[in-house]
Amino acid sequence: MNSIDESTMNVPRKACSIWAKEAFQESLNKIHWKNEAVIRELERQIAKLNLSEKLVNGDAVRGLIRSQEGRGIGISYTETFAEVVNETGDSHPINYLYRLLEKAMSKGMDGRKFEGFLSRGMRTFPSLLRDRDFALMMQRKIVDKGCPDIEIAVNPKEDATQHTDVLATFHNSKYRIWLFQYSQAGLPHNIERISGERGKLPTGIHILCPLKAEQALIYERAIRKADRLHSRLERASRPSGEKNGKTKRQKDAEQKALELSEQVQRQHEMVEALRSKLEREICIVNGWYFYSSSKIEDVLNLIQRVDKGAEKPENYRNVYDMLTKPKEYLSKISAFEV
Repeated sequence: MNSIDESTMNVPRKACSIWAKEAFQESLNKIHWKNEAVIRELERQIAKLNLSEKLVNGDAVRGLIRSQEGRGIGISYTETFAEVVNETGDSHPINYLYRLLEKAMSKGMDGRKFEGFLSRGMRTFPSLLRDRDFALMMQRKIVDKGCPDIEIAVNPKEDATQHTDVLATFHNSKYRIWLFQYSQAGLPHNIERISGERGKLPTGIHILCPLKAEQALIYERAIRKADRLHSRLERASRPSGEKNGKTKRQKDAEQKALELSEQVQRQHEMVEALRSKLEREICIVNGWYFYSSSKIEDVLNLIQRVDKGAEKPENYRNVYDMLTKPKEYLSKISAFEV
């Protein structure tokens, strides 16, 4: 696997604040690659995906089409992302899209499939970005804590077969870190992977590190509701301009403003409670979801405890049985009472 060298690349959570200052089209205009045919086609495609005028941030990825995926052409999103990092020292989405399209065109992909192929690539991009960020942030913590014996590495070619997003090697032991979103939609997929239904798991100590992105979605919805309530309160608090004492309409307006003020206060309290809970889980930067610093440190601390013998990894047979019991139960005739 390839060792992480922080000097060759910006940490994504830092770099994405620079990307967010420009729209996709502006970034395309500054791209350092010079294949005009690819650039012209990419310009058409980002327009089709409604990305041209959108700022380069995590919000732009949401809502992209899911049709005509362009599967089966043999282009790996993971490997393409790694190539962009190696070639540019950064992981800017526009460079990633350029390289994907360049490969698709060179392989003769039907142009009608470009839109779906690139859309799927952009939906994959946040997890690729998050994995790289995790590895770099962990490397920083290793340096800060003075743990030079721990080596962090990634290799996209082994990601699918070895089920290893990030590999930590410590005193000749391999710690295979799984980074995945914990969601109702993703749970069946992850259960199949962990139970070996999508390929035998390699030897080593496997560490599961779920990202509870649904908490971030709840938090963002709470912020949007707080903003809407605040706007309503501002409108309700504007003076009516009437000068002859308080009319019934004015009194009703004041009462409404008071009720809205109380709703705003309650909503802000909810936002703060959600924020406090989220800080242990996720770091949101310009719409991108990254693992929180404390969660990355938790993984590092776990590796050190296991290495010292202070904590013993779960026996895989027990993990396998826990994950496959539901499927075993549902495979036979049975009865239960509620």
